[in-house]
Amino acid sequence: MIKHKVALISIFIFFVALFLQAGLHSYWLDELYSVYMRGILYETFAQHFNNMREVNAVYPLYEITLYPWMQIFGHNETSTRTLSILFVCGAAFFLYLFTLRLFSKQLAIITLLFFLFSNLAIRFALDARYYGQMLLLSSISSYILLRYSECLCKSFSWKNTFYNKYFLILTLINTALLLNHVFNYLFFIAQALFVTFLMLAQKEHEPWYLKITKVLLIYIVPLLLVAMLWPPIIKFVLNSEIINIAQAQLVSSLYSILQHFSFTKFIILPLAIVLITLVFRFFVRKFITIPINVKLHITFPNTHNRILFLIILLLTPLTSFFIINFNTFGIKTAESLPSAFIVFSDYLVSTIFTRPHVAYIILLLLLIYVVIQQIRTITQSGINYNNILLTRRLFLLYPITVILLSFTLIVVIFSFEHEYTFYTRYILFCLPLIMILTSFAIKKGLLLFDYILSNIYKRSIKRFYLKHSLLFSLLFAIVLFAPNSYKRITRTDNNSWKEISIQIKNIINTDTTHKYIIVETAIENFPTLDYYLKRYSKDLLVDFVVQGTENKKMATEKGFLPEAFSNSNMQQIEKNDYLIITFTHQSSDSYANVLRFLSSKYKPKTKFLDIRNRGFIIFDIQNN
Repeated sequence: MIKHKVALISIFIFFVALFLQAGLHSYWLDELYSVYMRGILYETFAQHFNNMREVNAVYPLYEITLYPWMQIFGHNETSTRTLSILFVCGAAFFLYLFTLRLFSKQLAIITLLFFLFSNLAIRFALDARYYGQMLLLSSISSYILLRYSECLCKSFSWKNTFYNKYFLILTLINTALLLNHVFNYLFFIAQALFVTFLMLAQKEHEPWYLKITKVLLIYIVPLLLVAMLWPPIIKFVLNSEIINIAQAQLVSSLYSILQHFSFTKFIILPLAIVLITLVFRFFVRKFITIPINVKLHITFPNTHNRILFLIILLLTPLTSFFIINFNTFGIKTAESLPSAFIVFSDYLVSTIFTRPHVAYIILLLLLIYVVIQQIRTITQSGINYNNILLTRRLFLLYPITVILLSFTLIVVIFSFEHEYTFYTRYILFCLPLIMILTSFAIKKGLLLFDYILSNIYKRSIKRFYLKHSLLFSLLFAIVLFAPNSYKRITRTDNNSWKEISIQIKNIINTDTTHKYIIVETAIENFPTLDYYLKRYSKDLLVDFVVQGTENKKMATEKGFLPEAFSNSNMQQIEKNDYLIITFTHQSSDSYANVLRFLSSKYKPKTKFLDIRNRGFIIFDIQNN
């Protein structure tokens, strides 16, 4: 561990800095699901585990892990988010090991710092949800896959493929990954595709279909383990209603894509990027003959040459689109997107050409150039395929494959249902791989800059860069990532559950002469505010819940009233002096129909709403 001291010190500083921030802000809705509704409401782990089979049939692992953690360390914000911080710290360390094994210590440190400074790593380290665990498991899976691939280079036999400690570890990690979140299946599929490519590239006298059979067995075993360890997922997948909905939506989605198809955005712009890349590559090769300093030269057959070059030419520009807009550089702060089609056509493609972020366009071109150059060196002379160095070189395609294929599948999935919103966190497992490509491009850019300086001014920064690589890494991390990271840490609290409950408790406790009743607006028919009311008071609870769907029905169905305002409930409400209606997750504007109904019956007394119109309103029941 001494040789990794810089990495470990960096991770420790990251842990301490975030630990001090962990308890500052209220839980938000999804955290309350994990901590409260699917957590501490159950008295024993057995009750919790059994109920998880019903309420969370698809991705139970994080909440099953969180429950015993809360039994030991408590369920406040600091303790639960500390678990996520530890997950992200572990992800950072395995990302460092992965990059170190592929490239160099300098590049590993750059990648580590980029990851630790990134907005998304900080955000989800301070979130008691699945995503920190997702980062950890995906980082371990990538690292173990690299070690497994190196081990296969020694022998490609069936025995070495499956009677192998790395196969066992990879299988267990991927099984855990599939139980962590449903979108991890995208990572799983992309990784399987890359392993298929590696298998086919091996120079073994074995038919291609036997190699593919090995890949299928490697990735079927985790699926079987998931089915054995968590049978509810089988019922979920085989649900005929889900299948019927998917079939119906597939037709409408294809029609929608064709209807909105833009020849310019889908054909001309990607081709333009490829053309610009080729011009850039020609310019560098013609006027700046930069030495590649590659020790390994490997010849592919001509067919492999053409296929590999075509893959690089197509994948890298599209991957670069995704990298630049992944909510880590601060180009766009809005995370949610209305549909997958808009994600691709407007959000990814147009941003590069409509926003003056020259630095990131240069980074995009550098990435495309250096990836092509790195793969090109494999085609220069002959060495056996079964070589660890070749395997590591081919792993440059791994992050590109995972990022692009995951995003492509996301586009297809969210084309099925336009009512759902795409969030970056669904494919958060791409973040470590994005950091690798970013640091790789920047380092090659520095070497290119050094070569230009050496030829023009007869000065070199290479020795200075190598001597002070940590300083350069820190500088680039601060410039590229720190602004958004700082906003994340110092953000104003957008989640009001804690503050609302404290205010309500203070109002009711200081006014002992009047009786209050509490109504909460919520997405589901469950009082999320009860978690904090129980923490700060002994006898305060939410009395009724108004769901968002009920509010919408008030506008479309004449005479409809939410269950909270039924005749029997209204009789109970009117036995009190004041009604408090809270807006924790959605603004009061979203419940205008409910407020009109209440204002027609009772006089509004006081409003405690923030600039987002979240908070609560007190109605005077008796003096209407």
